[in-house]
Amino acid sequence: MSSYLKNGQRQAKLAERKKTKAHVKAFYNILGQMDVVAKQLDPTLEYNEDNINEYVNPIIGRDLDSMEKMLVLGKLHYAKEDIKNIEVKSELKQSEKYSDILEVMEGVRDLRIETENKLKNEL
Repeated sequence: MSSYLKNGQRQAKLAERKKTKAHVKAFYNILGQMDVVAKQLDPTLEYNEDNINEYVNPIIGRDLDSMEKMLVLGKLHYAKEDIKNIEVKSELKQSEKYSDILEVMEGVRDLRIETENKLKNEL
């Protein structure tokens, strides 16, 4: 293979790498924008592919394409899951506190019964 052909192949590979790098950079740019949009939306509301543009259009000034919708809806889904996990954890903590209070109350009751029995035995 001549050096002229090798040089052409190198240039083609370099052009392909530049094109790929530009696509990856554009994708991460879109991913960052959709992350910002998802953070600005209220995760407690119910969003779907039909109504997401109503909420996003005032934020970024345009409608989302299908890939952007998927990204935003996915991020909102995980935000809802995080909120549910936090609520469950707080409920568990409250139930643990309640069970701790019940244990203390049972201990106090047992102590009261023991002291009453001691007093009856002394009389």
